[in-house]
Amino acid sequence: MSTPHTPGPDHGQNPQNPQLPQNPQPPPAPHGPQAPGPSGPSAHPAPGAAYPAPPKAPTSDSAGPARPLTVGSAPRSLMRVGIAIVGVLALLLPVSALAYTGVGLSTLVREETTHDLPADLEALTVDAHSATVEVEARDDIDAPQVRHTYQGAETEVSGPDITADGATAAISMPRTQHSFRWWAPRVGMEDTLTIELPADQAQSMDVDVTTVFGFTALDGGFGSVRAESQAGAMRLDVDASTVDARTRTGVLDVSGAMTNLTMETTAGYIDGSRLEVEETVSARTTTGGIELGFRGATVPAQGIEAHARNGSVTVALPREGDLTEQEVTGYSVNASSSSGWTDVAVDQMPPGDGAVPVTVSSESGSVDVHYRDGSDGMSGADTDDDWNEDPDRSDRRDGDRRDGDDRDGDRGADREERGDAGRA
Repeated sequence: MSTPHTPGPDHGQNPQNPQLPQNPQPPPAPHGPQAPGPSGPSAHPAPGAAYPAPPKAPTSDSAGPARPLTVGSAPRSLMRVGIAIVGVLALLLPVSALAYTGVGLSTLVREETTHDLPADLEALTVDAHSATVEVEARDDIDAPQVRHTYQGAETEVSGPDITADGATAAISMPRTQHSFRWWAPRVGMEDTLTIELPADQAQSMDVDVTTVFGFTALDGGFGSVRAESQAGAMRLDVDASTVDARTRTGVLDVSGAMTNLTMETTAGYIDGSRLEVEETVSARTTTGGIELGFRGATVPAQGIEAHARNGSVTVALPREGDLTEQEVTGYSVNASSSSGWTDVAVDQMPPGDGAVPVTVSSESGSVDVHYRDGSDGMSGADTDDDWNEDPDRSDRRDGDRRDGDDRDGDRGADREERGDAGRA
């Protein structure tokens, strides 16, 4: 005969382990994330009755902290390049775009003026807002001068502001005040400063050109060159001791012979594939590629640096035995890419005397360092022929005066004499 048992507060628990029930029951089927578990309250159906499914509780996830909408680095870079292309095209559209900008040909104005510069000029500074700036070293003139050419719809044309302090001259071309197309200030308009310098005088002259919007071109031999632009392409074919070219948005095309060279752009391509540099070269871009090439006369003996954040980097080096004006024992290459392949196809040696240090990198893009032959369609012995593929440079190098208007014969003759002395 059994004694009735009155359940106490610990009824249903294992006396040896109070956390475990004595008669465990199978848990009911899950009814959603909010369904009550075994430890929660539940209704006990009558014996033999079906276990009723409790109603499903509404479910929702916590909203969590607010997260701002962002644009990744790759789309942002593409947008920057797109904006750069649109901006450069807007700057360089020809006069044929007049019909699309509301400017009629009947209102077109053309004006050209010439201004003298100091005869003993030794340093020149140019500051132009939205204009094309061309600086030429010529051997067929005796005095420096600047020519301003304007073609557009403005009836009141402001010429350049020229100031002189001894042997230093400054040329300023402010923004046109009456421009009504803020989105494309140069559409249908030509505003050009052409500065012509005697070749023998320019060889020791320091030239500094700064623009906001516009194309910059320098051609000839100078003492030193500095060119900077916010948005615009640059083409520099110069012989100088020091060359510094920078643009935020645009293409840099630099060639010639120099001692030290610096090139930098934020969004744009750097082309330095036809260079003679004796000491150092530095090229940097944030979004864009870099191409460097050195012909078989000199190579930057103190070092080459080329770095791109988003873009490929290619460096073509002359073979050591092909250098005619230097003696180097080899190259010490440090090449790396965070996202892209790296190919170094030159004979390397440890850093030391006679070794040219080459540091090349890209965060997102390929890196290629090779001898300037094979893939370039040329061998080391053919570098002079490749350099002379440009007829203008060939004339300058050989001192060919076939054309009476050839402005660069003396410059080429000097280069030829320097090359013959090195080969001797």
